[in-house]
Amino acid sequence: MSRFLPFEIATSNFVLILVLVAATVLLGTTYFLATRGTYAAAQGGWGTWRRRLAALAAVLLCQVLVVAVFAARTNQTMRWAVTLGDLVELLGAELPAPSALLPLTPTATTDKSAKWHTNFTEHDAQLQVTHFAGPTSGVSDDVWVWTPRHYSPTDKRPHNVLLLLHGDPGTPDGMLYNLDITAKVQQAIDSGALPPTLVVAPALSVDAAQRAEPDCADFAGRARVGTWVQVDVPRMLRANFPNVSADREAWALGGVSSGGYCAVWTVLQRSSEFGTAAAFSAYDAPQIGGLAQANELRAAHTLSHLVQGDAHSAVNWWLTAAQDDRDATHFVRHFALAAPQADHVARDLVPAGGHAWALWRQRLPHFLSWWGAAQAGQPIDWEPTESGPQTPVGLLAKLEEVAPLRHLGVLVAAWGLLGVLTVLAAFPRAVLLARRRWWGRMRGDRERGASPPLPASEVFIPRRLWRLVSRGVWLGLASLGAVLAAGLGVNRWGEFYPTWQVAFLDLASIW
Repeated sequence: MSRFLPFEIATSNFVLILVLVAATVLLGTTYFLATRGTYAAAQGGWGTWRRRLAALAAVLLCQVLVVAVFAARTNQTMRWAVTLGDLVELLGAELPAPSALLPLTPTATTDKSAKWHTNFTEHDAQLQVTHFAGPTSGVSDDVWVWTPRHYSPTDKRPHNVLLLLHGDPGTPDGMLYNLDITAKVQQAIDSGALPPTLVVAPALSVDAAQRAEPDCADFAGRARVGTWVQVDVPRMLRANFPNVSADREAWALGGVSSGGYCAVWTVLQRSSEFGTAAAFSAYDAPQIGGLAQANELRAAHTLSHLVQGDAHSAVNWWLTAAQDDRDATHFVRHFALAAPQADHVARDLVPAGGHAWALWRQRLPHFLSWWGAAQAGQPIDWEPTESGPQTPVGLLAKLEEVAPLRHLGVLVAAWGLLGVLTVLAAFPRAVLLARRRWWGRMRGDRERGASPPLPASEVFIPRRLWRLVSRGVWLGLASLGAVLAAGLGVNRWGEFYPTWQVAFLDLASIW
């Protein structure tokens, strides 16, 4: 589908076009509501049903467009969908049919042919990308590589490799941007906390099926993403960056959210290749992809079961979670208890932070320093010394006390308020007349409930301007109400932000 709808939607130009379209429709609707309301009053009624339906449709269109603007701006940073085809596949995706789990692909090979070499395109001074066709997996997609400042492939110093897996939905470049990789990793290298390191981020949503339900493993009839991550990408990296270290302790695999689950799962399968794993807000049992398709598979591939039952080389585990993220906290505690004594588990549990980029970005430097210390043979016992991302207090804290972000009542109230604002925006005069009639009946004065005659001053510009401004205000409030209601619904479904403070902090960094 991406081939047939290649129009890019994760760009500033697309967001600007959407803003202009939304602004034009908002202004046109404001004028329509103001003038149509005047004509309807002049006729002595609320207007025809056609006018009512047209007004309601116009308001709903404005709300959809304003929500789309907010979603497009967020997608520009998060890069959930890069093209229109990606968006169609993401929204219209069907769950995969159950299929057989395939065995691991051997990594040992003597093949040194040119098929492992690829051409990179420079994205900026330290970030480059290639579209690589994996010889073993058959997967063809982007691989992003970040290199330290002044990196040279002829440098004789061995370089670490940090392989990062994005979440679902997500893209590798969106993850690198939101983690602020250039600043965080370069600072760790410059300070001496971390040896020279390459950061590698392969695409995981390699086709429509993987975009719907991304896999960690290979399944029959599906793209072999497991082999792509475990075999093709590391071999391509070694062929094109000859100074990457051959020491497994210098190779780490990490990820955020579902990518964190896949990172831990993969290291358990390939502990001879990776000495360290980092999971930022992962979960214990698989929740998406082929491993989650049946109860037996889910139980067999629950990480706290795997680490206890499967033989593997000793691994250093870095596990980050905020304690207001229930699934991630459950995973960290159960995995740490189940890990064998030969493994070392750093439980990076902070009190608050939710399931959000602000948390992961804030904890990344701690992981980098911890990993560097482990390589240097220093003590790597870890206890968090900070409480997580610093959240604003005051009004937001009071708001959380009165209306908790994830409370069902808050969501219902938001949608109820949206309904009221929609009616007020579409039928402001109808609401006013209904109130007058009700008030007139309450006072026993029928004349007060009658529609007042249109005053002669109605034709003057100040009165018309007031009508335009008032209609515009109601329409703007109704549109912003739609953004709030939609956002609360998505947050309750995805359990991203536990509090208003965490939501504000993360969204402020995205916007």
